[in-house]
Amino acid sequence: MISLVLTGGVASGKSTLASLLSSQIEKLQLFDCDAEVAKLLQDSSVLKEVRAALGDSCFDGDAINRGKV
Repeated sequence: MISLVLTGGVASGKSTLASLLSSQIEKLQLFDCDAEVAKLLQDSSVLKEVRAALGDSCFDGDAINRGKV
């Protein structure tokens, strides 16, 4: 199995390239880290650990402020 990791700055085309590759390569499995993180950040126990590690300044009330993180 071949692993391919796409990295780059914000709006550099990572998601666009990943979508293009997955539409062209039949057996390519795509793992979207951003989507997984979004799911994790909906879990209150995960948010509690993030708050303990990073502090209250990274939160707006009970919601994490991703821009501050």
